[in-house]
Amino acid sequence: MKKFIGLIILMVSILFASQSFAQDKTFNYVGDQTYVSYTGTTADTITNVNSDTLWSALFVTNNSVPLTQDLQVKITKVSGTPRVNVVLQAKKFTNDSYTTITSKLWHGGGGTDTTITLSNATANRYRFYRVYFDATTATQKSRISYIEFKVYKE
Repeated sequence: MKKFIGLIILMVSILFASQSFAQDKTFNYVGDQTYVSYTGTTADTITNVNSDTLWSALFVTNNSVPLTQDLQVKITKVSGTPRVNVVLQAKKFTNDSYTTITSKLWHGGGGTDTTITLSNATANRYRFYRVYFDATTATQKSRISYIEFKVYKE
């Protein structure tokens, strides 16, 4: 009985942890795959609610060689004066904390959309990559139009 209760507590803890920062999209690289492209939908709209991280994608590369990365995203302004911080992070193991590789703040007030490219020319041995989009103003709405993520085997 104690094992059963312990298992239930563990499952609830895992469920809570996954809900506190759930990935909106997950892409698993297969074999020698080095590129992923994703076209956004209206479900990929972000707003600033309680200053939370609002949209993220996880890329699992499963490579055993050092990699460099290029990330390209297009964010489209829907309303307001958006400001979105685009952050590329990585980690080696499932239980590690993410390390920020690079980031850029997008100001959507001057136009309706922008393409952002984040590049890392320093080879590293990370296996998990995460891009997240954090809206920084309350009166805004933006949409992820597309994401392209490329790793290069060094």
